[in-house]
Amino acid sequence: MIAVPNYRVLVALESKEALPDNYRRDIQKWIYRECLGGTKIGEWIHQSKYTLYSFSMRPVVIDRSGKGYRSANGSWVFQIGSAHREVLATIESEISNANYLKLAGVDFRIQGIYREDLVDRNQFSVTPILVIEKETKEFLTPESPLFGQAVAASLSNRFKFFTGKEAGPIDFSYIGTPKKKLIRYDKRRLLSFQGEVRLQADQQLRIFAQAVGLGQKPSAGFGFIL
Repeated sequence: MIAVPNYRVLVALESKEALPDNYRRDIQKWIYRECLGGTKIGEWIHQSKYTLYSFSMRPVVIDRSGKGYRSANGSWVFQIGSAHREVLATIESEISNANYLKLAGVDFRIQGIYREDLVDRNQFSVTPILVIEKETKEFLTPESPLFGQAVAASLSNRFKFFTGKEAGPIDFSYIGTPKKKLIRYDKRRLLSFQGEVRLQADQQLRIFAQAVGLGQKPSAGFGFIL
């Protein structure tokens, strides 16, 4: 079986500026163009059915005043995981010798680059998870049993695509009531749900999920496991 990296890349950043509402789309473009553009792995991902990476960009202490996303103390955390070791290596190489990182039009001072280990557990905090029903194109909500089934199927499909093997049983559910989020992506507002989740599956799948994310559009910053 193809091995998933046992770590993700974490970059500690600093800026008092605000990220625009559409920052997910801009960061996704940065990953594709600035980091993976012109590389073999980037070309493969661009043509692939599944990107098999996920990311999160968030302030350490969120400042809810004003527009956009701000950090009250200026500290930010950018994380990216991938089933492909080449993706992580390429991004590490892109930023390892830089003092600043420009994301979504904001200049961030790089405070440090780290590797964080993927962990063996079944309960996680997750950034907003997006699920759109294929036939109706409507947003699914956690009240529908189809939501958890779709999250499990998405993870199973990615695992089989990457390894060539069946994933085995997966059971996904929220712990408590998730927060409803309307996230701006490109020219749309996407309904998604953020909270604590339980992921019952074998160890390989739980590690894999930390690399590739949950639900739809993980390469656009949705469904990142924290």
